[in-house]
Amino acid sequence: MWKAILENEGYDVELTLVEMGPQMASLAEGDLDIAPEIWLPVQDKSYYEEYKDSVDFAEDPWYENGKVGLAVPEYMDDINSIEDLNENKDKFNGEITGFEPGAGTMITTEEMIDAYDLDYELG
Repeated sequence: MWKAILENEGYDVELTLVEMGPQMASLAEGDLDIAPEIWLPVQDKSYYEEYKDSVDFAEDPWYENGKVGLAVPEYMDDINSIEDLNENKDKFNGEITGFEPGAGTMITTEEMIDAYDLDYELG
């Protein structure tokens, strides 16, 4: 979306995928001009706390209803809550599949595994 908006304004845009940690460090050092997305108040809270004094965070969100969470296929109708996961560990081989390490969702999922005493590995 941001690429299209900037190109419509006449800018040449080159997008590079950078994980959140390096993005924040690059912003703080002045090596990066903008990182248009951070998920607050939960998912990327740790990055905000670490860099709030050295990075200029926008005050107003551009989207207020974003949600993150765990998902299971619809046919698994006996799994409707986090509490149901340990009872169904064998269906998932004891593993929750995530994505890029260090992402706020992954950190939050690790915290959730501990908080709910889940016998799962995050991969």
